[in-house]
Amino acid sequence: VQIAKLLPTTKQVDLEFGTSVAMNTDATSIIVGAPGYNPTGAPETGRVYQYKQSITSFTADGSTTNLTFSEAPKMNTVLQVYRYTQNQTIDSNDAGIYNRFGHQVTMNAESNLLAISSKNASAFKRISFDKFKSDGSTVLNETTFDFNTTKFVDEELEAGTVRVYDRYGDFYSLDQQIESSEIDAGDRFGQGVSVYKRGL
Repeated sequence: VQIAKLLPTTKQVDLEFGTSVAMNTDATSIIVGAPGYNPTGAPETGRVYQYKQSITSFTADGSTTNLTFSEAPKMNTVLQVYRYTQNQTIDSNDAGIYNRFGHQVTMNAESNLLAISSKNASAFKRISFDKFKSDGSTVLNETTFDFNTTKFVDEELEAGTVRVYDRYGDFYSLDQQIESSEIDAGDRFGQGVSVYKRGL
C-alpha cells in the first residue's frame, strides 16, 4: 500500500530525483539523491533532499466520506495517516559542474550516519619533494630535500569523493570528506558506498 509520494521543491528537467534513496529504521527520515541538479547553469552539480515523517491519527466514524475503502471501517477504528515533508536540502560544500553529488546515498538505519558520494568530483593530490612514511619518518632515513616546505597540488579530475554527515536534531551536518588514499584521475571513488554502524 502506498502511504506517501515524495516530490522535490526544485522544479527542473533531468533532476534525476530518486537515483538513490535511503531510509532509517523507523522511516522517520528518508534521504533522496538528485545528481542531475543544475543550479544556475552548472549541469549535474547534484543535490540531496531529506524528508521528515509526521503521523496524524483519527478515529473512523463508520462512513467512507472522503476516504477510499472497499468497505466502511468499523466504528471507532483508529487510523493513522503518514505524511512526509521536505525538511532539508543538502548541497556539497564544494559544489562543482558534473560532480553528480547524490549519485549514491546510504545511511545506517540505526545510527542515522549518512554518506553521500560525488563520483565525478575532483580530488587533489598533494606532492612534496620529501618522502615521508605514515609514522612521520623519511623513507630509508634519507636526508630530506627541503623539510617538506615545497608542495605541489595536482587536481585529479573525476577522482571522486564521499562526504559523511551526522544527524543533529532534525538536520544533517557535514562531519568529514573522504578521498581515496591513492588519488588518480578517473577513479570515480564512491560509486559504491555502504555504512555499517559508525563506519564506512
